[in-house]
Amino acid sequence: MHNQVAALRAASIPATMLSSAEPPSHNRQVLSALHAARIPYALLYITPEKLTSSSFVPVLRRLDAKRKLALVAVDEAHCISEWGHDFRKAYANLGFLKTSFPRIPVVALTATATPSVQKHIVKSLSIPNAKHVRTSFLRSNVRYQVRYVDTLQTAVELDIISYVLRRRNPDSSFETGIVYAFKRTTVDIVADLLNTNGVPALSYHAGLSSKARKAAQQKFESGECPVVVASTAFGMGIDVSNIRYVIHHSIPKSLEAFYQESGRAGRDGKPCDSILYYAQRDIELYRFLNSQDKADQQLIESRTNKLQSVRDYCTKLRCRRVVLLEYFGEKASAKSVCGRHGCDVCYDINDVRDRMAIHIRSHTTKRPSSRRRPTVSTPAADFQSARSMLKQQRERELAEKKQKSDDAIDEFSGDENDPEVKQAVKSIQLGGSDDDIDFVALAKAEKAQERQRLNRLKRPRDRILNKLGMKSDAGGSASAPSSLPKRRKSLQSKIGFGHSSSNGKKTR
Repeated sequence: MHNQVAALRAASIPATMLSSAEPPSHNRQVLSALHAARIPYALLYITPEKLTSSSFVPVLRRLDAKRKLALVAVDEAHCISEWGHDFRKAYANLGFLKTSFPRIPVVALTATATPSVQKHIVKSLSIPNAKHVRTSFLRSNVRYQVRYVDTLQTAVELDIISYVLRRRNPDSSFETGIVYAFKRTTVDIVADLLNTNGVPALSYHAGLSSKARKAAQQKFESGECPVVVASTAFGMGIDVSNIRYVIHHSIPKSLEAFYQESGRAGRDGKPCDSILYYAQRDIELYRFLNSQDKADQQLIESRTNKLQSVRDYCTKLRCRRVVLLEYFGEKASAKSVCGRHGCDVCYDINDVRDRMAIHIRSHTTKRPSSRRRPTVSTPAADFQSARSMLKQQRERELAEKKQKSDDAIDEFSGDENDPEVKQAVKSIQLGGSDDDIDFVALAKAEKAQERQRLNRLKRPRDRILNKLGMKSDAGGSASAPSSLPKRRKSLQSKIGFGHSSSNGKKTR
């Protein structure tokens, strides 16, 4: 809202806003002006939470009684629908506007509403006879590309840095861009790596103070800092026309969110890039979060369907632009909307097919046969017949994951019977992953699974030790009693258990 008000004032249009982000003195001044005989504002920006509050509704009634209320415009109207990608409860309460003020026109504006969400908006706002004005969802200057994490020669963060370093202006300054990441920790890591490699970058996420977020946004909009690494909280109201690329470090929850975020690039009409890094672990993460949600089952199914749409966008050999347009109810053909330079599939379908095959192979490789199939596979088993590069990539990911989770699990007591641990173990076996919200539970589950696997491996060894009259100490090594016959000591040596040699040293 702050950006829009500033732009209107610069165009000599009197506008103001009411928001908790503004000083109380400013809000009191605005409310006082609304009671004046001549209101000094043409436009008032206000949050739906404030608009529907019991303290502000009387203000609306006074304005309507004086015929001072001319129009109500609901921006980002997709937030009204719980089937939308960014539902906010306060938006759902805006239906009272038409019923309480029937003579006031109501307009709903959104750039990311599917046909079903459009119907929900009309119903929620009580405007059944609303006139629909639509424009095409096609962004003809955006080139869409999906990069499969399993096929990269390096970590995702390093691949992003390599791309950003190549995006320079003629004067050698870096082009403007946004990098989106799901986790706050990832946001900070990528921003630090960019700065370390000489790219001015700032972090933006909900974990920062309001002052820090505002400062980061101002530096980005002014051009002082060309790159911002952010969570999905960044972008509303951003009016920077020369953004040359938008990168998604991890997949968004829906195609609506992806379309909105990627659409912040190239608003000046010049060519720009949208790059999305696809990893199966992100799909598994969102599935796990949905399974833990206690929301209405119909809503959970809606989220699952939206996630599947993102997966289809990434994994089907179809024009990326056509997939997006059809999702929003618009018919199109690759020949008419893309050509060869609109997306990676149309540019080189064979290359995309090869990379996709590597990705699929890395997640469908059979485990080595054995009498007792392990419940939890190891990286070596997962990638036994895949390329060695994929194996190394997975090992790096696991190492990074362990490094990031160490701080979160320091206080874990290790109780495998903990119901929270059992539930998380089950979710991981079904395809769960880690996340900020359930990070500790998942880390507990992984530790519990590893202990269970080690215990299974230890049982046959313990049975042999018992038959030999030996015991396993706390450290896992085995010792034989002094009265053990030589024949058993010889057998003990053959099966590989440690025993004391004549010089008193431990041997294998």
